[in-house]
Amino acid sequence: MTGNIEYSSQVRTALARNWDAQAAELRALESKLSSAPTGGLPPSAQGAARTFLAMWQRTASKARIASEVYADELFETGVAFEDLEAEITRRLDAVNAGL
Repeated sequence: MTGNIEYSSQVRTALARNWDAQAAELRALESKLSSAPTGGLPPSAQGAARTFLAMWQRTASKARIASEVYADELFETGVAFEDLEAEITRRLDAVNAGL
C-alpha cells in the first residue's frame, strides 16, 4: 500500500544505530574536550585555549543532541509507518472478508 514509498525496517534500524554511534562518539569528544589540559601553555594563552575548547565542546554537544534526535525520530517514524501499514491491511482484510 505504500505506492512509490519503499520502507525497510532493516535500513531504519541501521540508520538509527549509526546516528546512535555518532552520538556516542560525540559524547566521548565532549568529555575529552572538557578535560583537555591547558596548563602546559603560557599563561597568556590559557584563557584563549579554554575558550577555544569550550566552544568546541558546545559544538560537539549540539551535534550529539542532533544525532540523538535523528536516531529517535527515525525509530518513531518507522514505528508509526509500520502501525499505519498494519491498520490499512487490517481494514482491507475486513472489507475483503465482508465481500
